[in-house]
Amino acid sequence: PIGLIRKYFGEKIGLYFAWLGIYTQMLIPASIVGVIVFLYGCVTVDDDIPSTLALICWTGASTHQPSERLSAATSP
Repeated sequence: PIGLIRKYFGEKIGLYFAWLGIYTQMLIPASIVGVIVFLYGCVTVDDDIPSTLALICWTGASTHQPSERLSAATSP
């Protein structure tokens, strides 16, 4: 049907719909991962133990101030 859309509406609209189809296909795996993470969060919401990934992200983001990270990255 992309060829028919291109013939009827022109190149620009045909390219838009082709990109929209590819973009939608690329989002399917991300949405599956998102649903799995959401369901995992719903199942473990009552636990007091944080997940390993959340703990790693939280400690990495909260241990250093952005200015310290910038100065550490630029110093020899």
